[in-house]
Amino acid sequence: MSERIGPYRITRRLGEGGMGQVFAGRRHAGEAEVPIKILSAGDHLDADGAARFQREVEAMRSLRHPHVVQILDWGREGPLPWLAMELVEGESLDRLLERGPLSGLEAVELVEPVADALAHAHERGVLHRDLKPANVLLRYRDAKPLLTDFGL
Repeated sequence: MSERIGPYRITRRLGEGGMGQVFAGRRHAGEAEVPIKILSAGDHLDADGAARFQREVEAMRSLRHPHVVQILDWGREGPLPWLAMELVEGESLDRLLERGPLSGLEAVELVEPVADALAHAHERGVLHRDLKPANVLLRYRDAKPLLTDFGL
């Protein structure tokens, strides 16, 4: 892996999922790190797939909602598309659920804003395509739920 992805200098590897690898990086020294996801080889590499990827990213970037993780930047590293996203210091809902079930009130407090974020996306023609507890992040400082990973 290159030490750079687009304008970002890679600082560390964060993990890997079904759609690709995630790294931390920053544009300039002293700036906060952002997560950068590099998508694995797949349908998005041919001309039609690349155009579809670009349309989906632009649609997702248009989503401005307090409970949706923002895409900050995107591009290609060789043939592989990448996304730089808002950093969420927190944990996923699936990790929280590993510690035990939520109370009814806790569940409503988490599901309601996520449902509102989904409605916002659907009103703009954006489908999530991978809704699951692992794609709901809970910010440590205020437990605010944020929807991420719209199938890209």
